[in-house]
Amino acid sequence: MSDTDNRVLHKLEGQVSSNNERLASLSDRVSDLVDQLATLQNDLNRFKQNVAGDVKYLTERIDSD
Repeated sequence: MSDTDNRVLHKLEGQVSSNNERLASLSDRVSDLVDQLATLQNDLNRFKQNVAGDVKYLTERIDSD
């Protein structure tokens, strides 16, 4: 191999390493976002249940008066 080939190969290896690090970072971020989405969905479902309970309570109070 010539010196030029070695330099190009070294540069490409560096790019691959950098891309691997970026990919790992992005994978971690996606995992965090998935966890946050699951938490948000659970919170939303709990909120819906609470609102439904409040509406039922208010409806029963109005009907009883």
